[in-house]
Amino acid sequence: MSLANTISQKTLDAIVDRFGLSEHGEPYMTLSSPMSPVPVGQVRVFSGGPVHKMVYIGLTVPPIGLDSHMIFAFTPPDSPLPHFTLDSVLAGPHFAFHLDMIPRVDLGANLAYIDEVFQPLTTIFDSAKEIEGLTPAHLSPRQYAIMSPWMLAYRATEDAFAQIDAHVDQYLAHWFKVLETKLSVHTYESLDNHNFSERDQRNRAAIFNPDVDPVWAQIDRLLGADVSTQLQGLLRTQDVQLNDLLNRLINQLDTLIPFLDVSHQDVFNLIQRDHYIWFPETTINLPDSYTIYQTQITHSALLLGYSYFEVFLADLVRKIYFHNPNMLPRDKQLNFSEIVEAENYETIIRMMIDKEIISLFYKSMESVIAYFRRKLCLPWSDEHKKQFIVASLTRNCIIHNMSIVDQKLANKSDYKVGERINLSDNDVHDYGLLVREFAPDLYQEAKSRYFSSA
Repeated sequence: MSLANTISQKTLDAIVDRFGLSEHGEPYMTLSSPMSPVPVGQVRVFSGGPVHKMVYIGLTVPPIGLDSHMIFAFTPPDSPLPHFTLDSVLAGPHFAFHLDMIPRVDLGANLAYIDEVFQPLTTIFDSAKEIEGLTPAHLSPRQYAIMSPWMLAYRATEDAFAQIDAHVDQYLAHWFKVLETKLSVHTYESLDNHNFSERDQRNRAAIFNPDVDPVWAQIDRLLGADVSTQLQGLLRTQDVQLNDLLNRLINQLDTLIPFLDVSHQDVFNLIQRDHYIWFPETTINLPDSYTIYQTQITHSALLLGYSYFEVFLADLVRKIYFHNPNMLPRDKQLNFSEIVEAENYETIIRMMIDKEIISLFYKSMESVIAYFRRKLCLPWSDEHKKQFIVASLTRNCIIHNMSIVDQKLANKSDYKVGERINLSDNDVHDYGLLVREFAPDLYQEAKSRYFSSA
């Protein structure tokens, strides 16, 4: 076990033992990489007591000399108490780490919070900086801005890294004390803003943003962009686990990855060669060419991926209205027989919701997006709007126009009218990444606005 692993596991165990945390899944995820024939790591998720969620991500890839261990322990969304994080890494012969308590309020406007929560770390912070063999990590000003000024982020020699163990223990001991004693009444009442959950949501969206932290590009290469996006979603969401709607969507998208792998040329060649062995008593009509074969698979994958996302949207609307039935449109009607035959009030509400959803999703994606923006007041950026509309129009052309581009799709994309659509597996993967990136943020915004207590 490397020193990076030792320090991380010691810290993880200390948090679990201190608060009696429960683990969700053993492990929550297993991580694989094209660089190794065996799993390269795991994700573990815990919760309990004052720790709303703790995520551990461990990666060990001997071929590239990587041994990386990250801990993020999150306090409840509606709490002002800081999160705790430790990242310890061995990359080749070099070590690196970052250690911090992440503030839950604007430090520049809350001096009493600084003095009570962070000022006691100053002596430890100053001592750590004096360790010989530490060099500052290459972080951007944006990365420093979204953490705390007491963050320790350094590259280290082995001797220097061994010495930070004591500082990790001291940061952790102080965090334990803050969680167990909570804020004083004076400090809590002095806070300029008590909307802790919304700020936390925005802060996490910045911390775990691939445009801010270049480490995610490395994770993309190591584990694949799909898994990288899933990890970002797990860290960003305030739910202990990815909720049922998101879990289902992510799992459905995951099934498309091996499906798309079947579209490769070598698989087609194998089927052409051996199909009579696999299906000796069956006459099967194989595609005449690899191009036709690949297109059939990629188009099928897009249609499935699109339908998965559309069902996610419909069920999200259903969840919003079930928790807020007063939002249902007043112009929708039920006939007398539907009301008489309903078992109870809840059944009537469900019928009203179903009518609204059926009506909505018979409309264009552009109309659906407008509904989310105006009726539900949920954000949908112009760039995301354009991408999903193009996906929807592409799907329509594949189903209803024999994969020939029509005027509507040509108006919204780089396609030309009459052009044949031939999607590659990369085109479908890009759509999957778009959904994985967008869906968690949409759900989190809906939860914060409409059913945060659910």
